[in-house]
Amino acid sequence: MGELNASHYTNYPPFSQLCYVIAAIFGSKSILISVISMRIQIILADIGILYFGKKIIKQLQLPVKNIFLYILNPFVIIELTGNLHFEAVMTFFLVLSLYFLFKKKWIIAAVALGLSISVKLITLLFLPVFALFFIPHLFSSKKWVQTKKKIF
Repeated sequence: MGELNASHYTNYPPFSQLCYVIAAIFGSKSILISVISMRIQIILADIGILYFGKKIIKQLQLPVKNIFLYILNPFVIIELTGNLHFEAVMTFFLVLSLYFLFKKKWIIAAVALGLSISVKLITLLFLPVFALFFIPHLFSSKKWVQTKKKIF
């Protein structure tokens, strides 16, 4: 990768780095303690997804048991918790943002979305969906309003 890679210390967004720092502080001399710390962070994020996801599902009047399709999914258990991928933390902040969006607390929803982006940049792909709520005058035509009502 040469000079380009050597000039940058990391390619991870800021909140991901904070999670790594927390793991490094708790396990300053032990890799095992660092790994356990990272797993605890991911498990806490999964518990948060369960809690807020359940509230969102109730608000959408869907069967509450559907949230367990996520939590008990083997891919989620093995890939996120087992392999220490921080998509669980990113998803927690995304679900939190959706929850506050449904509660019409725009600023908190925007902050939660920003935290989700600062964990993994892939959340930026959801920005057009959030634009339907944050910038409604851009989509004020009747066709957009009808589509928005069908989706949400």
